[in-house]
Amino acid sequence: MSTITTNLNNYIDQLGRILELTVETKNRLKSLFNSYNNEKYKLIEKTEDAVSKLETADQELKTFIDNTLEPYKTKIKTNLDQMNNSLIELQILTLIQKKENCDKVIDGLLDVLNKKIKIVNETLQKNLTQAGGSNDKYIKKYLKYKNKYLSLKKI
Repeated sequence: MSTITTNLNNYIDQLGRILELTVETKNRLKSLFNSYNNEKYKLIEKTEDAVSKLETADQELKTFIDNTLEPYKTKIKTNLDQMNNSLIELQILTLIQKKENCDKVIDGLLDVLNKKIKIVNETLQKNLTQAGGSNDKYIKKYLKYKNKYLSLKKI
């Protein structure tokens, strides 16, 4: 097994533990990312730092879900699982880069992600203001997580 595959498998286990991914999901992800085991791809520089930041952001997200969304967890379990699966795929993909210059691809991806995050932000803010009560604490937690995510994209 190559170094990139070994490292990606370790990162999938590391991040998957926090997001409470099933063994089947982790194995599916490991299989999916085995295709990046060739001379065209490499891991980003300072991979350990990036993974550490991703872990911190994931832990904050998990805390938010466990504390704030606890009453709704059974109703939204499927969506949460899908979100976690998509999130870890995105996180692992951020650790891989082509050895050739791919600035246009990255710019395009960031543009799409920025639009997606903007839509999610607007939806969440709308839902939080409609829910009533004091939601400033939750908005601050969400914005903190979002800012950490956006700072990781710049890595």
